[in-house]
Amino acid sequence: MKPLSKLILVLGMHRSGTSTVTRALPVLGVDIGSHHLARADNPRGFFEEPQFVAINERLLQALGADWKSFKALPLSCFSRLLAEETGRLAREFLLTFCASSLPRGLKDPRASRLLPFWLPLCSALNIALSVVVVLRNPVNVARSLAKRDALASSWAFALWTRYICEALLYSRTVPRLLVSYELLMQRPRCELMRMARFLGQPFQETAYQVFAEDFLDQTLCHHRETETGSHPCQLLYARLLPLTEGFGSHELESPRLERLLLSALAGLTVLT
Repeated sequence: MKPLSKLILVLGMHRSGTSTVTRALPVLGVDIGSHHLARADNPRGFFEEPQFVAINERLLQALGADWKSFKALPLSCFSRLLAEETGRLAREFLLTFCASSLPRGLKDPRASRLLPFWLPLCSALNIALSVVVVLRNPVNVARSLAKRDALASSWAFALWTRYICEALLYSRTVPRLLVSYELLMQRPRCELMRMARFLGQPFQETAYQVFAEDFLDQTLCHHRETETGSHPCQLLYARLLPLTEGFGSHELESPRLERLLLSALAGLTVLT
């Protein structure tokens, strides 16, 4: 059966990285919509559909969590939520959002933890889903969250581990690509061409020039640490970073990587 639509979901821990990747999707002929959340400190917007964010916040609240929670979510509850009002709202949202003939792009870091809800829904609606997971140095993420939300680095590292590991573990049944935010900022054309090949989408030169001139701004990347340290999440980042080169498809699917991610999540129990 031909898919109803093609949907690209951008996941990751940090808003800046996922926002930049999402804003770049029109370069690849992907429609990201026009109703994007913004704040006074970020007038360009986060390129998040408000309705998608609202559904994800509703899901987390129903599970007794919010975006800052790093404890494991009860997976057994997702099927119940799909059958309730939240499932109906999500179904209606996807049917409307994916009605376009163009591939659509969605982004919300919270969805990194909520794929057990969205994956079966996309499958039931015959939506072809691909996932782009944005990897950013956890030291830079921690510095950003310390400034914006006054989060301790240990808490930020735990969040980074939870979001990245769950995004990669839960997306293993669909096509997915790991993208380095730092590499995207250093060599945007190269990284976007890599994404275009992965998505099977054309690289549009005119749209790229608009993106590069009007949006890409190195000053937006406030934290630029490139070294890795000895903290477990920094060691995990160092293991994942090579998978952002080329396609790394067989490495992403390897049992070794799955064991690594599960081990990293198990290590978070000492923080609860």
